[in-house]
Amino acid sequence: SIMLAQLKKVTYQEMGFGGFRWDTIMDGRERQEHADLNGTYHRWDDLPIIDKRTGQRGLPGEIYNCRCSLTPVMNVPRNRRK
Repeated sequence: SIMLAQLKKVTYQEMGFGGFRWDTIMDGRERQEHADLNGTYHRWDDLPIIDKRTGQRGLPGEIYNCRCSLTPVMNVPRNRRK
């Protein structure tokens, strides 16, 4: 999952996408911080905090049991919200 997230990042960067929208399944089993990230926009060089306890930054799917995904976007909106 971690390698796939990194592969997506590199592939989308090479295709010219400026960043991504964080998408969470929202089925009640997601981490609260990932539910909070749902619908937010991020640049590849400014990744969100995915674990507030450790301060780890990363992509959807880069943390144990994360089922979140990303949708690439060409231009990251300034407000970073849906």
